[in-house]
Amino acid sequence: MTKYTVFFDESGDQHIKVFAGFVAANDQWERFEKEWPDVLRRFEAPPLHMRTFAHSINEFATWKGDEQRRIRFLEALIGLREHYTPFGIAANSSIVKVGRWADRSQIPREDVALMFEDGAADKKAFVREAKEHLGAKITSAFAKKAEYAAFQAADLLAFEYLLSNRRIAAAGPVFFEELRKPLQALLNREPESAAAQWGIHDREMIEKAWLDESSKRKP
Repeated sequence: MTKYTVFFDESGDQHIKVFAGFVAANDQWERFEKEWPDVLRRFEAPPLHMRTFAHSINEFATWKGDEQRRIRFLEALIGLREHYTPFGIAANSSIVKVGRWADRSQIPREDVALMFEDGAADKKAFVREAKEHLGAKITSAFAKKAEYAAFQAADLLAFEYLLSNRRIAAAGPVFFEELRKPLQALLNREPESAAAQWGIHDREMIEKAWLDESSKRKP
């Protein structure tokens, strides 16, 4: 029986892929599963999907132009608490960070469950990476996005990283104060470990990893 669960979500386009998530004790997630829907009801909001929320389209079409409502909504939410494909590499990094977090917190890795969205790209790679980096006893599971509000929180984080990564790809590194306000607020929740929460793999790093792995497989 695991004591902690990590909920992951992915975001991206043909140029940038992002994989992000949150880890918490299971009793914290139980409270979260009640608190997040409460915020949605208070704002008369549908389940959060950042692609539609960010552009005020589809289920968020009626929110278009109401910036105060959008800001208050995000503030309320933030206040809560194949092997070398792009998503596979992003997942690998996130899973490794989970292992390091568990070690720093002196939590046995077998006490941590990894929850992925069912239908996510490269789902078999996620499980393989989890086994390789966190051990054979790690629990990996898949669920529909609608089953857990925690997936919506992971979606918010992944989308904010995506927008910031696009800016960095276009203009180079930025200062913390130049990041989008929602991402600043998220990183400030754990300021001591903020720098370790975010990693970027550029093309050069990906090609090097592929070449290194290829050389290991040669007879």
